[in-house]
Amino acid sequence: MWNLTAVGIDANDYVAGPLEDWTDGALQFDGKGQYASISNDALTQPNQFGSDKKFPVQGAALTNPDFSTQNLLIEAYLRPAAGQGAAVIVGKMAASGYQLALNRAGGVTLTLVGGGQTSAIASGAKITDDHWHHILAEIDRATGTATIYTDGVKTSTVNMKLPIDVSLSNTADLLVGKGFAGAIEYLRIARSTLADSRTSIEELYDWEFDGPFLRDFAGRDVKGKRRDAGAFLAR
Repeated sequence: MWNLTAVGIDANDYVAGPLEDWTDGALQFDGKGQYASISNDALTQPNQFGSDKKFPVQGAALTNPDFSTQNLLIEAYLRPAAGQGAAVIVGKMAASGYQLALNRAGGVTLTLVGGGQTSAIASGAKITDDHWHHILAEIDRATGTATIYTDGVKTSTVNMKLPIDVSLSNTADLLVGKGFAGAIEYLRIARSTLADSRTSIEELYDWEFDGPFLRDFAGRDVKGKRRDAGAFLAR
């Protein structure tokens, strides 16, 4: 987990989201000066493990959001403002890098830059309607396949032209919500694909939005404001 530093944001910018009811877990951006970031220096600092700090992990071994030739998966749950224009959802981009952004058509575009080449894929679904949407974009570097899923449905897939061995690594900061008006409740960046994780978009979407946490131990729907505890064993 990499902690973001918020710019122009205070406690009043946290709002209720649909993924939990115990806290205001979504962050509302104004589309102007507010955004969140992690500096490249922070991302590249060696991590040390063990009680005596004798196990440093650094360089290429660091699993951080600075990608080289690994597979890439970005997942977000967000509510873009109605009519929102182009804006960064998340990206780490310089002369090389990656970026998931809202495009002018109201969908999302995943862009990869490396080795002097640019590849991009745009979804075919408009999400700038002030409603919550689930977005998952993935890149399989071995096959060059890029896919975007919107609300659990594949909305675009292309064969990216970026060579397998071209690195996306760069020294830029990671940015979240730059120019974005709306709320973001969940963001995940992974060096993986759905297949790498032995799952599918259908399984993932069902687990996140219709999973067992919504029911009691017997699989029954919730009655009232909270989950029923289910059966208890008396001794």
